[in-house]
Amino acid sequence: SLLYFSLSSGFSSPRVSRILNIASYLVPPMGSTPEGQSPRINKESNDRSFQRLMETTQWLVDCMSEGAMESKGAGWSSTVRVRLLHTMMRQRILEKSKREWETKGFSQYNEESDRIPISQEDMVSTPNSFTSAPLFCMAKMGIAPLPQECEDWTALWRAIGYYFGIKEDILNHHFSNWQTNKYIGASNIQLIPENPCSDAYITPATLPVLFCICSRWPVPFNFAQHCTGARHLMGKTLSDWLSVPRTTFRDEVEYKIGMTLTNLPPRFARIYRKGWDMKRRDAMRRSVESAIRYELGNRKSHYPQLPRSVLIPRRIEQI
Repeated sequence: SLLYFSLSSGFSSPRVSRILNIASYLVPPMGSTPEGQSPRINKESNDRSFQRLMETTQWLVDCMSEGAMESKGAGWSSTVRVRLLHTMMRQRILEKSKREWETKGFSQYNEESDRIPISQEDMVSTPNSFTSAPLFCMAKMGIAPLPQECEDWTALWRAIGYYFGIKEDILNHHFSNWQTNKYIGASNIQLIPENPCSDAYITPATLPVLFCICSRWPVPFNFAQHCTGARHLMGKTLSDWLSVPRTTFRDEVEYKIGMTLTNLPPRFARIYRKGWDMKRRDAMRRSVESAIRYELGNRKSHYPQLPRSVLIPRRIEQI
């Protein structure tokens, strides 16, 4: 769900897509094609998008570990560093826009109309895409999360949003509990225009993300199989809007069989002893961490160094 929905379609609004294309994050660089044309996907751009995807996965794994969001924890450190990375990207986009206005007389990012890049509204889309969307997708895949699990998941992303720099009044209002958060997720449909725009700079990251993971970890499927999974979770209307190709009946049957087999361990864990599920999750966590290190060349992502003046934040219980 995080791959096929949160990343593939969660960042598909025109404003977020414009930021991703200007910053060349998860998408091929705009300089690879003539002005006005959508970026072309090739092996180099696939490798680059896959590396960015693995770095995002590494951040997620850091946030999911035990005690991760306590001060100085792995998730806290990674989230604060991503926040600093956002600051650097924000500054670079504004500086690039200023240079383009001075040299060309125009810029793809207009600060007067678009305001500050990676604003509060933009940052809210990140925890929102990773909060309500995965829970809805789990239900579509046949795994209904328990009410307390939904509340715990929402509370975790409320803490992550706080360390991202999202204002507390936004978090307290829209991320106070699961029932409240799922409505803001449904309201995001207004951010997507009725018809796709011809502006190349708002080309969504959907197809680059699906292309870059073909025949690779964590799901070594071909492009058609990935499209089948994406269309199942996104739905027909959104999939067609994002130009996700339709697949064959055979691909759909294979996908449903694979999902049925994937759902067996968590279903079995609910009726078997709790210790077995804890060992299963620990084994999965260690295998995922090893796989990410391998895909990143046996290294962890290099984020900007934390300044010494960073204050220790309040405890999670106070958020």
